[in-house]
Amino acid sequence: MIAALSAVLLFAAPPRPAALSRPALEELAIRIVEQAEGAKPEPPVGVWVEGTPPVLARAFASAVASQLAARRRGPSVLEVTSAAEAEAVARAHDLRTLLRLSIQLDGQRVTARGDAIHTWVNFWSGARASRDGSAVPLAAAVDADAVALALGATPAAPALGPSGPLKIAMTSLAKLSGVPAALSFGDADGDGKPELAVLQDDGVVVLELEGKPKLRTDLREVPNAASPPREPFGAIAVSPGRVHIASGKKAKPTWLSMKGEKLEAGGPLLADGVAVKLVPGLNVFEKQVAIGGRPIELPAPFTAASARGAVALVVYPDGSAMVLDGAAVPATRFSGAGAGSALADLDGDGTPEVLLSSARYAIDGDELKVLSLPQATALQGRSGSVVEAPVLWQGTTPRGRVLSALGADLDGDKSEELVLGVWLGDGTGELLVLRATR
Repeated sequence: MIAALSAVLLFAAPPRPAALSRPALEELAIRIVEQAEGAKPEPPVGVWVEGTPPVLARAFASAVASQLAARRRGPSVLEVTSAAEAEAVARAHDLRTLLRLSIQLDGQRVTARGDAIHTWVNFWSGARASRDGSAVPLAAAVDADAVALALGATPAAPALGPSGPLKIAMTSLAKLSGVPAALSFGDADGDGKPELAVLQDDGVVVLELEGKPKLRTDLREVPNAASPPREPFGAIAVSPGRVHIASGKKAKPTWLSMKGEKLEAGGPLLADGVAVKLVPGLNVFEKQVAIGGRPIELPAPFTAASARGAVALVVYPDGSAMVLDGAAVPATRFSGAGAGSALADLDGDGTPEVLLSSARYAIDGDELKVLSLPQATALQGRSGSVVEAPVLWQGTTPRGRVLSALGADLDGDKSEELVLGVWLGDGTGELLVLRATR
């Protein structure tokens, strides 16, 4: 009888709290996001976090975005100075829900609080516009671990000059009928004005820089490949009056004359500064390339490449990547890079920055990071992972997976923008533009 009573008491007693098995910021993000789920957040979701020091706020924003992405909420981190500005930016970019959060290290505890709001505006409620729905309060705290303590103890950074962390705005340029496999920038029709050329799974579209289509072709005249790759894949390049095309779905490279709108057989293709050739039936390029006119043999076939002069970024199918600077091929790589990665001189200082999409596949909202060239080279030297790298900027696309990326000076201000080709869940695509705001 006593044994039976003891067993009942043991069963009824509350379990002892277990030590956190996850990093503190991740655990805090999970608790906040679980509370936000009670508000039934409509994706895509914006995330704005304030806190001191800023590095703690950025790390927590990234953790919250990661948890939202795992729940298919299409997160986008907003790096603006106030909650009011965050709400305005979220509404302008059609982010339907916004998490407004603050974080602080309080002794040995990390505390986050804020709210979740819908960004819809009801203009029929009277003379003044009002937001639909009430704010849902969010609050949680966890014991700080070594990483949180280190981030929280970091002194606030002084005002930085142009070499400091970037501020980047993300905007939508155009919706596409198909998946954007490759991008190029140049004077496609020979009129002296540049355009954007997009290789899609259903053909090619040439767009004015405002996003308006200028030409479409389904490449029906080009014979189909005997063994097309599993996913949309290829390369596209622009020379004055011509668009050069290599699609994995087609049997041979071609070029399109926009003046005469005719297709003819083409030769080797220069894709974002790298001469490439497709491997039939696979989502890779052959390892023999030319960068800056120099022939180079890479260690293996690759999925994406981007070059600025003698400097090149190459991404491989396993998610590893390397930076080449000169003729020698480095012996090491860094990990965690996706096919939507590219070089671009975002701040106009003559040295390109490195954009990296994530190496994840089945996602709806792709994580993006911008590293300086020295940061990427140092990461490569120690064969590190992108998750451990200091960054100039990080964010998340509102939806979809970044499949292609290109650096291009869209507005002629000597600083490049980043054009992202995003594969959406419904089989269509979208072009997003990242632009440094200072």
